[in-house]
Amino acid sequence: MKKITKIYVCLFFMLCAAQTVFAKGALKYVSVSNGVLREKAAASSKKAFVLEYGTAVEVVSEKDKWTLVQVDGDASKKGWIPSNQLSKKKVSASKNVTANAKEIALAGKGFSKNLEENLVKTLKFDYSKVDAVEKINITEAEILAFMKEGKLAQGE
Repeated sequence: MKKITKIYVCLFFMLCAAQTVFAKGALKYVSVSNGVLREKAAASSKKAFVLEYGTAVEVVSEKDKWTLVQVDGDASKKGWIPSNQLSKKKVSASKNVTANAKEIALAGKGFSKNLEENLVKTLKFDYSKVDAVEKINITEAEILAFMKEGKLAQGE
């Protein structure tokens, strides 16, 4: 019985190690309008590159809530991005698509302009406040000052 338990424990650790190895090199896709690659795994780190929604990236490594990636086919574009801004699902759009990157990002999250219009008509939703908030432009310096004042951890 002990021998079988040891075998299962060994198999478990081998599968965990294999998952880590196979995660590296896996293709993922940017799932936000402007995915910022940073030099280090921290929100306060210097921007390295900005990637558009749907850009294919290769996973190099992972650290906490950050993923080190390089643009698929361009090893010179490499940096850290929050892991929640990546998707395993491939994004595809034809040349006839008239949606902008923001609309595509919303649709990728299950929300569309049609849904918004339907909610306004049927349930009398008022999106004026949402629209006003979306127009607010906060600089990176303001975000960093807010994080410092609030004693927030990097990337949280």
